Amino acid sequence: MSLDSIAQTAGVTRRTLYGHFSSRQALVAELTREAGRPLQQAFGAAPAADAEPIEAMTPVVLTAWAVGDQYRMLISLGRRHLGAEAIHATLAPAREEAPGAGSTAADPRRGERRAHGGGPHG
Repeated sequence: MSLDSIAQTAGVTRRTLYGHFSSRQALVAELTREAGRPLQQAFGAAPAADAEPIEAMTPVVLTAWAVGDQYRMLISLGRRHLGAEAIHATLAPAREEAPGAGSTAADPRRGERRAHGGGPHG
């Protein structure tokens, strides 16, 4: 998608768009940060101490679904233009605030798997 088509879709001139963003990558990076904010808030919200796991995760899942729906073009552009590493780095603050963030979570990008134990599935 070109900046011309983005500007046309947004109802602004290309010059206006370039006045705010120096490149398509800068635009995609800012949209990625914007999309990450509600995810960060959802991860950072502490569930009630007595909440069942499904109740605790529901707000996060619903937020992620809404963000994915609202920013589906961004997700496509981000993967293509920023790459998975840049997206991963942008969303790092949300992961760090997530419940259990201090655990020894595996990194699936490196082929690591989470160690299971004590739960119904492991």
